[in-house]
Amino acid sequence: MRNPLRILSVEDDPRDSKLIQDLFETEDIVCEVTRVDTQAALLASLEQGGFDLILADYSLPSFDGISALKFAMKACPDVPFIFVSGTLGEEVATEALKLGATDYVLKTRISRLVPSVLRALREARERAERKQADEKLRRGEAYLTEAQRLSHTGSFGCTPSTGEMFWSEETFRIYGYDQSTVPTMEHVIQRVHPEDKPLVQEHMDRAAREGQACDIECRLLLPDDSVKHVHIVAHPSKNESGIIRFTGAVMDVTAAKQAEENLRRSEAYSAEAQKLSHTGSFGWSVLSGGIYWSEETYNIFEQDRAVKPTMELIFQRIHPDDRDRVQRTLDHAINEKTDFDIEHRLLMPDGSVKHLHSIARASKTSSGNLEYVGAVTDVTTTKRTEETLREREAYLAESQRLAHTGSWALDGTTREARYWSEEMFRIFGFDPRQGFPRRDQWLQRMHPEDRDKVKQQASDRMFLEKVDSDIEYRIVLPDGTVKHIHGLAHPALSSNNELVEVVGTVVDITERKTTEEALRRSESYLAQAQKLAHIGSWVWEVAGRSALYLSDEWYRIYGVDPKDGMPTWEERLEQVHPEDRARWQSAIDQAIADKSDYDVEFRILPPRSTVRYIHSVGHPILSPSGELLQFVGVAMDVTERKRSEEEHERLSQALAELAHINRVSMMGEMTASLAHEIKQPIFAASADAETCVRWLARDQPDLVEAQEAALRLMKDVSRASDIINRIVSLFKKEAPQRESVDVNGVVQEMITLLRSEASRYSISIHAELTEGLPNIMADRVALQQVLMNLVLNAIEAMKEASTPGKLTITTRQDENHQLLVSVTDTGVGLQQGQTEQIFTAFFTSKPQGTGMGLPISRSIIESHGGRLWAISNSGPGATFQFALPLEAAARQSA
Repeated sequence: MRNPLRILSVEDDPRDSKLIQDLFETEDIVCEVTRVDTQAALLASLEQGGFDLILADYSLPSFDGISALKFAMKACPDVPFIFVSGTLGEEVATEALKLGATDYVLKTRISRLVPSVLRALREARERAERKQADEKLRRGEAYLTEAQRLSHTGSFGCTPSTGEMFWSEETFRIYGYDQSTVPTMEHVIQRVHPEDKPLVQEHMDRAAREGQACDIECRLLLPDDSVKHVHIVAHPSKNESGIIRFTGAVMDVTAAKQAEENLRRSEAYSAEAQKLSHTGSFGWSVLSGGIYWSEETYNIFEQDRAVKPTMELIFQRIHPDDRDRVQRTLDHAINEKTDFDIEHRLLMPDGSVKHLHSIARASKTSSGNLEYVGAVTDVTTTKRTEETLREREAYLAESQRLAHTGSWALDGTTREARYWSEEMFRIFGFDPRQGFPRRDQWLQRMHPEDRDKVKQQASDRMFLEKVDSDIEYRIVLPDGTVKHIHGLAHPALSSNNELVEVVGTVVDITERKTTEEALRRSESYLAQAQKLAHIGSWVWEVAGRSALYLSDEWYRIYGVDPKDGMPTWEERLEQVHPEDRARWQSAIDQAIADKSDYDVEFRILPPRSTVRYIHSVGHPILSPSGELLQFVGVAMDVTERKRSEEEHERLSQALAELAHINRVSMMGEMTASLAHEIKQPIFAASADAETCVRWLARDQPDLVEAQEAALRLMKDVSRASDIINRIVSLFKKEAPQRESVDVNGVVQEMITLLRSEASRYSISIHAELTEGLPNIMADRVALQQVLMNLVLNAIEAMKEASTPGKLTITTRQDENHQLLVSVTDTGVGLQQGQTEQIFTAFFTSKPQGTGMGLPISRSIIESHGGRLWAISNSGPGATFQFALPLEAAARQSA
């Protein structure tokens, strides 16, 4: 056996106990034997419990075996009790078996003990399993009975050929019969309202005759003249003998009928309401686009089963006026990975319109892909007549979906848990693997300030007075988390009014409590926020153009005293700047015509203030029929922002002016180099012209050589023209203009332009340009200026060196998707702490420098969304680098 057999031995001779233990071990049965030989020791052991078997001698010095049996039957009646005695008469053995002994074995025939014990243990285990199954069945039946009572739904069975009927307890209550009554079809017809009997009889006869299902609503007239409305549903089945038997349910819908009386106006709607709701199910994999439809979904969309459903097919069916709204709802749900719940219309091929209610729950597959599982209901018939009820039902369905609700059942006597749902364990923070928590453990979870209230008002009162309980309280989890709970409970009584058990639910309303508190705070913050943000809110009515609501901040912005009342439309129009009135009025007129939002900026002239800039945003409010009723929106005082924008524009213009001055200054410093750069192609062109003339002046002109000299002449002239054009572009004073720029091309242009300047000081220029770099949107002249500035600074740093200098320009794309340009020299380098100081305005290390070149260059690069910095080389010289974001460039290009 897997665990030791725990034996309580009632024996005065320890040798006999040892003999029994050895006997078991010879049969490979490991056991733990506890020997007692007095009544006190026996009672103590029985109270301690935990034994699998009791073996007792009949004769003991201080008491007898029959007394031990009686004590054992009272303390642990399910534990096998076997007498093992040397002397046990037939009469005594019979008396012992009657009192509950399992068996008796004489010590002279001790070999019978092991088989007897194994049989007794097996029978005990089987009895325990049967008892557990019976208890589980009884509890299930009790829950079902209570569920039927709470839902006012009774069940029945009927065999028309024999007249045999079965009714549940709730069915007896619904029909108003005592449970001692043997139910018959006559009892059913007897209770049916006289006006409904013909219809009910017809349905029952046809169902019995044709073996068809029955679904009917009718009224019952009870002996006290009260009327009940019931909904009866029955389905047929055949047994092996071919006898038809109906199984069904009868639901007391009286309360629902009374609540829906105003909605059930017509006979046609009453008949439709009695049918089952047409609801189809669907599944949708967002990644693959695969869609599953049930049969009813095909019926709703009126599609052939051979057609595979797709989103394109669905949107073809959706009413054109609803497509954008449905698409926005789906996009939002997919982006947020949330559920969706939407009503929309279908435009069918024959021109008819259906109203659908679609609801779906978002989930993730094991691979993390988003999927939706949901239902679509055809609510066309009930759309208008049940609008008020439908809204309430939708709110209830949504709240049930979102609410975390657990269910439970407590024993009416011990008050200990008999059932806890998984959600109960989660809410209260218990581990379901450890079984149901004890009552004291459950109460320990209560917040100290709420514990007495729960114990007295809900627990004690419910058990003692046998009344329902409805209470809110807090619990504290082991990690300190506080939850707010709403508990409902109902006592289940026996026929003699004894408390059998208590069943109930708890709802975790923490989120609701948190939301309520946040809402209270937000309402108090709103007024202060509007004041700090200079945002006023308003509502005005389209008919009459009259204001319905203006916030305090709106009055302050417009400079109007709220004591004077709400200003009229004409008074508000009068405050709009004359130059902006037409645009303001046009925006509002267009929004009214389109029933759309409007967004407009304009100036106002407050009575006792300067001109203010206003940014107004309005949203239309429509009636259920689509009629435009009101506009709601805000008015934002953006005067400070406008002034900041104007100031920024002035600063940008000043920076452009300063950059132009810097370019002109640099070009002035390079006059000699530029003149040399221009002279080179001009001298070459002159030499090529002379060569061309000589080839043509020969007795036999050599046209081929002359043509080649002429082509070289054209190339030299073009080269001189390009140099002059680059110089002119740098001298021009134009507004910054963004265009698609090849940075490698800009580098090559600057090398060509500045090579002569570098050669004057024996400085070589090397280019290490990465091929295939993407173009960026930039101001070409501004980038030329930055490169010129950095190259000239590098030449300046190397021109006094004793050895020839080397200037290297590299371009590449870094790991952050940025275009990186580096200018490296072998000059004097940077002193410690100068890597940031050199970018400060007016700081310079050159005798004739202005200290503005590098600050202007950094401003240019930062205006392109990049950055410019300097680092000292590990060897001689320094490196200046700037990075431009490719992604920003791509967006600007687009």
